[in-house]
Amino acid sequence: MPMEAVPPAGYHTVTPRMVVSDLTGAVQFLRAAFDATGDVIAVRPAEIRIGETLVMVTPAGARDLFPAFFYVYRRRPRLSPCTRCRCSEPRRAARHTVRRPAS
Repeated sequence: MPMEAVPPAGYHTVTPRMVVSDLTGAVQFLRAAFDATGDVIAVRPAEIRIGETLVMVTPAGARDLFPAFFYVYRRRPRLSPCTRCRCSEPRRAARHTVRRPAS
């Protein structure tokens, strides 16, 4: 009878892995696009978290480049009501300026 594999702590049954040509650039993209967290560590794949999902990112070399596709489901951020002018619209950066530019 085969033994059942148990994922390590923090991993899920399926863990996506990307093999990229620019490890640092890929991690920076994931941070900017998906509010991902995690660091690049030279001797092993980067373990990057997007929400509760772990994504492993590996530089090409030991493995061939391999494309990745993500379907990401994010909650919309809650917007607080405007406190500057008491309007009923949610606060948006473009709606109100804190200070006018100097002439």
